[in-house]
Amino acid sequence: MPRLSIFLRTALAFFMACVPLSAPAKDFRVVAISSHNEAPYRQALDGFRQFLAEKGVPIVLESFSLETDGAAAEQGIQKAAGKSDTLFLALGTAATQAVIRQNSTNPTVACLVLNADNLPPAGNIAGVTLDFPLETQVAWIRKFLPEAKTIGVLYNPAEGRSRIEQADRLLRKAGMTLYAREVAKPQDLPEALEKIARKQVDALWSLPDPMIYSPQTAKPVLLFSFRNRIPLIGLSDAWVKAGALYALEWNFQDIGRRCAAAAVKLIQGSRALPPALPNRIQYSVNTRTARHMNLEIPAELEKQARQVHE
Repeated sequence: MPRLSIFLRTALAFFMACVPLSAPAKDFRVVAISSHNEAPYRQALDGFRQFLAEKGVPIVLESFSLETDGAAAEQGIQKAAGKSDTLFLALGTAATQAVIRQNSTNPTVACLVLNADNLPPAGNIAGVTLDFPLETQVAWIRKFLPEAKTIGVLYNPAEGRSRIEQADRLLRKAGMTLYAREVAKPQDLPEALEKIARKQVDALWSLPDPMIYSPQTAKPVLLFSFRNRIPLIGLSDAWVKAGALYALEWNFQDIGRRCAAAAVKLIQGSRALPPALPNRIQYSVNTRTARHMNLEIPAELEKQARQVHE
């Protein structure tokens, strides 16, 4: 496939300025690598496609999944790496790492990575992370738990000290107090939860950490929440369905659309784009958990929830 023409770059510049486009003379190639084949990855890819289609920007798309065919995905990366007319779309942390290992020159959009720490400081990479700002999370705690005074948090000292310090400042500003307990290894979890219970916190705020919150720890954390009537602020709808009070969630199709906008900027020649955050926030709520814990969820919050588990 020929190199990107000056015409295409000019057309894409008009696109980013929201000027209606006529179809560019030549397509550009996108190699999409997904970590998994689950719904969020498919939805983000759909959003990516739709955004460019709505703007009249044609692409030739090849899609691979590390989960279903890792060998083909690796070959797809190797085949495309170094080609000047090709952009990589990496969906998920594992896919991002796979692309970065074999490609140092192609523009790359990292989508569905947990936070900016998962993105290397390379000039050819842009990304949209899954990290909700702590300010946003604190504001939602106040909406769901307006009477809360003390918020418990478990954190990994190897990863989250600065984040905990920021959370402490923000909670104090909102009239709440943080009670944080270290979990340096999974074996520390029972003791940390026991200290949380003795403190009689008003909620347990789960900050993303794969060591603390994992498929292996989900059951003991949720049982702790249920037995002690301490509402858990979950990480996803799956946690809410299992018993967490609520969780903020991402609109994956919207994230895919943001990734498409970043892709166009990279193709235009932009470098070192700062990681973007999700635009649209949605949430799910468990009314059964609220009743068990004698909490009243405001009617408007329940009405606007993406998913209500009863």
